Amino acid sequence: MILLIQSPTDSSKNLLYSWIMSFIESLLTCYKKTFNYSDRASKSEFWWFTLYFIIISQLGGLYGHYLYERYDTLINTSLGLFNISLAIFFYIPLFIITSLSWFAASVRRAHDMNKSAVWPTLIIIIPSLGITFAHLPFFGFLILLIFLMKDGSKGRNRFGPKPKK
Repeated sequence: MILLIQSPTDSSKNLLYSWIMSFIESLLTCYKKTFNYSDRASKSEFWWFTLYFIIISQLGGLYGHYLYERYDTLINTSLGLFNISLAIFFYIPLFIITSLSWFAASVRRAHDMNKSAVWPTLIIIIPSLGITFAHLPFFGFLILLIFLMKDGSKGRNRFGPKPKK
């Protein structure tokens, strides 16, 4: 039996390529602008990076739980020491840099809506200070995400020109 494989059309190639590039471009852009709190970020830049941040956070949490549960047995083996070193020297710095990049992207996303950085800062800082009630960190994060779903302002605003993508 002969299978005929049809090559994808140019439009489907371009669609896939643009989807991949927008994800990769958002990662590169957010990491490059880790300490940039003055520009604007488009929805796609922010949300692709947020998806990446959630995945990195969850994988790190699972890895940390694995290390915590097996610490007594891992500490006595070379593979265990490698896992612990990997967490200390790779994952923790990656998480810190990614968190700073995500915060900068959320500030730039607020700027895209012609809002100041006060709301993302308060919603993230207040729970970190321990000024919480039962579910304030969760609801504050949820409010921030809903706030950042809004469309950006059209054209130029006080934070600069509209982002290209």
